[in-house]
Amino acid sequence: NTIVVGPLQEGNSSTAINNTDNAVIVDAGTASSSGAAYVFRKDGSGNWIQDAYLKASNAGEFDFFGKSVAISGNTIVVGAIEEDSSATVIDNTDNAPLTDEDTAPASGAAYVLKKDDSGNWIQDAYLKASNAGSGGSFGISVSVSNDAIVVGAYTESSSSTAINNVDNATIVDEGPAYGSGAVYVFKKDATGNWLQDAYLKASNAGADDLFGSSVAISGNTIVVGAYQEDNGSTDINNTDNASITDAGTASQSGVVYVFKKDDSGNWIQDAYLKASNAGTDDEFGWSVAISGTIVVVGAFLEDNSPTAVNNADNATIVDEGTATNSGAAYIFTLK
Repeated sequence: NTIVVGPLQEGNSSTAINNTDNAVIVDAGTASSSGAAYVFRKDGSGNWIQDAYLKASNAGEFDFFGKSVAISGNTIVVGAIEEDSSATVIDNTDNAPLTDEDTAPASGAAYVLKKDDSGNWIQDAYLKASNAGSGGSFGISVSVSNDAIVVGAYTESSSSTAINNVDNATIVDEGPAYGSGAVYVFKKDATGNWLQDAYLKASNAGADDLFGSSVAISGNTIVVGAYQEDNGSTDINNTDNASITDAGTASQSGVVYVFKKDDSGNWIQDAYLKASNAGTDDEFGWSVAISGTIVVVGAFLEDNSPTAVNNADNATIVDEGTATNSGAAYIFTLK
């Protein structure tokens, strides 16, 4: 019964959260594109009302707070892809008065909001990448499921192809693979503080793949899109931690990676998903969603002209290419 909406170019310079129902917000308009998030809920009669107005406690011009939003229960996550602080630590202080240093342009940040005992939304945590660097765009995508948060940084530049499962690991950015992208997983510890649980990279990470452009989590499964990946493969690889070879024969065809927790609680690559009609510039992985064992992937520039749904398992789709950028969605399930 709760909805979160992020207008990333809202220009109010306020750094305060307003929890008054249906509050009339005065827009000072002095911080262009600082961004905001609005929370709506159903009242007792089933009508939607504005529940809260959220701002970053270090709101700054062109931070784009609200570029991505996610909610699970009483936890909201908001991404600010152009936030400029060079901090690499997580601040778990409630309503912390953050200072925006402006020393790492577009490094990005994510803000966690929670409900307090009185039912008001407050800032619970301020998340940064442990290897935060200029242009990383941390916060381009966010997702939350119970006590786990996933944040994408699609222009992160490390050439690493390894997953790091060490809690609060200090990641060294090996570079140079600009736009290879990375995904960061956060979890709550026993005291209720958020910490970095894992650092995910694609097993075939390459420059400009934009891994992390879309993310989704459900329970112990994470899905990550890399819509500019170039592999011409049309196969699904279900081998755990498979070493993928990128043939590079279908520019920006796109791909989706599935990660799961193993028996020791570590995140590993579970599957590598490609469209059965993968084609150049389809951008498969532009959007992803997951619920239980069902994964949905959007390819918004796919060119096929059919208007029918194909329900055949593992169907070989013939791409006629006669409806440029009409788009498609693919549904995957565990068998």
